[in-house]
Amino acid sequence: DETALCDVLYANSKLRVNDSKWLENCCKRFEVKAPQSSRDSVLALHSLAKVGVRHEAALNSLANFVGEHAHSLNCSELASSSFALGRVGIRNENAMAQFAASSLERMSGFN
Repeated sequence: DETALCDVLYANSKLRVNDSKWLENCCKRFEVKAPQSSRDSVLALHSLAKVGVRHEAALNSLANFVGEHAHSLNCSELASSSFALGRVGIRNENAMAQFAASSLERMSGFN
């Protein structure tokens, strides 16, 4: 199940486990279809970047899904997603614009 896979990815990133074959299989899966939960996609994006995976197609797939659902994410999730892309040098301007717009929308509520 997608949630379990993303939770294992996160645990591996915390332990700095870098099993390249397993990570490549995860990336191939995410390249075809991002997890259908914004929480899982944020977690996968963050976790892959943390261990230095730079699989552009998979990371862009995850970022696009997260961007499409940015309105439902909190500021921490938006920041984590933005940082993850920057960490591995992925330039997804569409997703970043969606992250920024949603962040500004949240911040405007603090006035």
